[in-house]
Amino acid sequence: MENRTELGRTEIDVKVIGLLLAGETSLHVFPTDSKMIESAIQTLNKVPGVLSCTICVKGISSPVGNLDIDKCNACDLKPTAIEAKENPLCQHSEMEGFNTLSLRTTMNFFGFLIMKIEDAGEYQPYSPFVENFANAISVVMENRQQKSQLAKQNEELERHRDNLEKLVKERTDALEKSELLLSTTQQISKVGGWEYDIEKNNVYWTDEMYHIHGFDSNTITNDVSSHIQKSLECYRPEDRPIIMKAFENCVQNGKEYDLEYPITKFNGAKIWIRTTAKPVFAKGKIVKVIGNFMDITDQKKSYQTIKNSLKEKETLLYEIHHRVKNNMQVINSLLKLQANSIDDQNARNILKDSQNRVYAMAAVHETLHGSNYLSEINLKSYISKITTAVFQAFSADHQKVVLKSEVENSPISINQAYPLGLIINELISNSLKYAFPKDREGEISVSMKKFYKELELVIMDDGVGISDNFNWKNAKTLGLKLVRTLVENQLNGSVDMESKNGTKFTIKFAINKI
Repeated sequence: MENRTELGRTEIDVKVIGLLLAGETSLHVFPTDSKMIESAIQTLNKVPGVLSCTICVKGISSPVGNLDIDKCNACDLKPTAIEAKENPLCQHSEMEGFNTLSLRTTMNFFGFLIMKIEDAGEYQPYSPFVENFANAISVVMENRQQKSQLAKQNEELERHRDNLEKLVKERTDALEKSELLLSTTQQISKVGGWEYDIEKNNVYWTDEMYHIHGFDSNTITNDVSSHIQKSLECYRPEDRPIIMKAFENCVQNGKEYDLEYPITKFNGAKIWIRTTAKPVFAKGKIVKVIGNFMDITDQKKSYQTIKNSLKEKETLLYEIHHRVKNNMQVINSLLKLQANSIDDQNARNILKDSQNRVYAMAAVHETLHGSNYLSEINLKSYISKITTAVFQAFSADHQKVVLKSEVENSPISINQAYPLGLIINELISNSLKYAFPKDREGEISVSMKKFYKELELVIMDDGVGISDNFNWKNAKTLGLKLVRTLVENQLNGSVDMESKNGTKFTIKFAINKI
């Protein structure tokens, strides 16, 4: 009877051990961690002497992927302890009737395998196999964890790869579009670019560079000497040393250049080009020279056309100013002849005033005729002509009156020069007529100064002055009426008069843009 019991026990041992080994093998096939753990618990519950079994992974989330079961609330297994790879204890390990095994590998700790033992003697023979089973669970969990992490990493890598491919495609498309736009722009603007790499001793030309020179890129090697030689052949013999010297000076000394020369393309067409170059430095050393090559034939033709047209217009304007000046001189001469034939002194004075006014206007054209600028008048020269002419007209009557002039050398537009000349003529004429009676000596001063965007004209004399009862703004004389009208209506300025130790007129007006 005893022999049969021993035989039965052996059969049980074989069955249990086979069950545990089969359970270890099957742990790998379950799709989820929770299914795997449930299968492991079912296997362990069949071990003789085991009343119940659970696997505690309380508090663990990321190491076991999607595992989310909680079959034991008897301990406080904290994630911090697991992350620090400490050795937490399960309280069941201190209780009688429980067998607690740590689920861990050399790298990770996952939790506990907790079994309630109903019969320790019956369980004891299988204890080593259960420990192996627990180790197998740990290994499987670690493998599953690594696979999960690897899957996430692969997923992340795949996402990054897709993003990178998308970015590369976008950048490639943008680069192709940019290159096409640059090439088209160069063709339209007739500008070619080039780069000389000093360290590598090679040169790069854009397509437009070859087009401007008039030959195909396939007919030339990529070395520097071939490109330089081909380019120099297009220049006139006398220009080649200048171009070569400028290029060498840029390469060796970093001096930029910007030159314009005529060239003959390889297809025989004659054009004008503008060639520029600029050095590129790295760590204080010239490593490259970049530049451009521009076909400026159209610009040259347009410039020459404009220059010829401008020359014609300048010649015409000079002629117009000359003829106007001559016509006014004729009018002046006629007025003088008319004055000489009249006995009435008052009438002769009126004609003399008219002569002076005509000359003041003629002085504009006389000044412009000898000027390099036909749109502006030089104040100093212009005022000098007018004041000198007025004094000459009255020299027979006033030889003891001195003229003092202080005029800044400033340009003024023709539109303002006309009224300004007439104003100066009228005020100086009035001083010569009325300020120095009976051969009285004296001085007339003319001052013109610029203050920011405004001109100030001051004409004063040290003569007898004007009576305090005289309202000059309402004067009936033509001269003062003319002065006020010209200042306020033509110059859009202001005029003030004071009579103290003589007479002083101050006129201010803004400078028109020329």
